[in-house]
Amino acid sequence: MKPEWMRSGSYLLTSGEIPLGYWMDKTYNIAPDFSWFIYSDNEKELSFLFSHDQGKTWQKSLVSENAQRIRYRKAQFFADGSGVLVYSNASPEVSSEGLEIFQTNDFGKTWSRSNGTTINQPVQNVSFVNPTLGFVSTRENLYYTNNSGSSFKEAVVTIPADYQTGGLDLFQTPNEVTQVSTNQLETKFYLLKMAGIDQGKMFACLYRSSDNGETWQFAEQLSEVKPTE
Repeated sequence: MKPEWMRSGSYLLTSGEIPLGYWMDKTYNIAPDFSWFIYSDNEKELSFLFSHDQGKTWQKSLVSENAQRIRYRKAQFFADGSGVLVYSNASPEVSSEGLEIFQTNDFGKTWSRSNGTTINQPVQNVSFVNPTLGFVSTRENLYYTNNSGSSFKEAVVTIPADYQTGGLDLFQTPNEVTQVSTNQLETKFYLLKMAGIDQGKMFACLYRSSDNGETWQFAEQLSEVKPTE
């Protein structure tokens, strides 16, 4: 495994290029029972390398034969061995991106393309709660799917009067949407404070949804977010 294989395509986030030695969130994982890497050694095919025995032996699987101009990429796995891998295709001519969605039921041994869509701005973060329910954000909007990516709808995020999104960083990696009970989801959104002694500062704010992510309500302000976070 070569470092440049993990940085194939355009290794950019919406906040800028990722320096050498740093990696996009959830593009690899090192653990005794399941280690893995997303990579491309030819700028065309996207592959998945994985080990279940502390790295003693490794297996390779093909995710996509047509992964040119890849930018954002990420994989998430669930306890039953199912998982979702996504990547975006960037084009220098337009701001929209194609988002490709692949699924596995055997910890990445085999992958199948489930869906693809076009997002009207560069993808900032993708977070799946399970193989069916997932979220995609740009710097200004949050979208949800409840059918494994067959369709996406824009979620409604209620912003209190003394905050604003700033059109910058609503839902940033490494934040994830988590299911905290049968009918409640939680996540952190980044908002700018527009009043009081903290005016102009950005804060991580806890949000909750009770309708599978269609609408999100402000719960509480958590901690200040520095520009480097």
